[in-house]
Amino acid sequence: MNRVSLGATCAAFLLAIMGMAMINVANAKSPNVVVSIKPLHSLVAGVMTGVAKPTVLIKGGASPHATSLRPSDARLLQNANIVFWTGDALETFLVKPLKSLSRKAKVIALSKVPGITLRPIREKNLWQTNDHKNHDDHKKNDHDDHEDHKNHDDKGHEVHRHHVHQDLHIWLSHHNALAIVRAVAKNLSEYDPANKVQYQHNAKHMTARLAKLHLDLTEILMPVRNVPYVVFHDAYQYFEADYGLKPIGALSTHEARAPGAKHLAAMRKKVFAHKPRCVIAEPQFKPVLINTLIDGTATKAGTLDPIGARLTPGAGLYEKLMRNLARDITACFASTI
Repeated sequence: MNRVSLGATCAAFLLAIMGMAMINVANAKSPNVVVSIKPLHSLVAGVMTGVAKPTVLIKGGASPHATSLRPSDARLLQNANIVFWTGDALETFLVKPLKSLSRKAKVIALSKVPGITLRPIREKNLWQTNDHKNHDDHKKNDHDDHEDHKNHDDKGHEVHRHHVHQDLHIWLSHHNALAIVRAVAKNLSEYDPANKVQYQHNAKHMTARLAKLHLDLTEILMPVRNVPYVVFHDAYQYFEADYGLKPIGALSTHEARAPGAKHLAAMRKKVFAHKPRCVIAEPQFKPVLINTLIDGTATKAGTLDPIGARLTPGAGLYEKLMRNLARDITACFASTI
């Protein structure tokens, strides 16, 4: 081998080593991201495609309202660079661990990012049938974090945010899903500027997919817009607002807590009066009271999965979850379509 070819070979070898080193440096800078629940994890995973894979804390069918942190989860939080969660009104089990274990991490409550629309929790569980005619009462969260920032209740009255408990099932809104994707891409790009182009590309791709998903769900749910139904617990008002659905009440009085005899009697009276076609439970709960509620009526029992309890975590989970919600609702209402 002559000196020229030997030199070229050595140069190529050095370039290859340098390239591998650069790849390793880039990979080393990729953030270690932890996400609380599957729907949010799916949106974050979509933005991180091609860079790294985020880790989800609640992997199975546990409810974010009632779960506990395992030692392995604690280690994940300790090692995280960025933690995405909904907020302390939903994943209550994370409030103290995030303060003690994730002090070095950037913790982002997605319910507080710019562009999110928050809706107050409906304090009463027997709703008027016209509750959802106007869905534009609620002002967007402009992220100024002032306690006297105003919002509107279901009757259009102004209320102060610190007097209102917000419903944090925010991922069930198309508008909020878009805001979450934007916020995730922004925060990841700031932490990991080397991969900013990839994050922004992924966010743009996801925005287009979410737009198509919204159109598809609108078409699927159009035939059942005026069909009355009952939910086990009040988790769906964002989804209902987006697609004009018509629930008449919730069986559980507070986050899947069993209702008292008085509320159950009132709900049963409303079932006989409004003849809802379906009472909807969730896979992680076993509400034995549903049979009592619908006994002697033509109302069917159905199941919805708003957190992806039975789905495999990943970037494709969110779209599948939302399509499943639409299809399961229409299946439960099939006799009226």
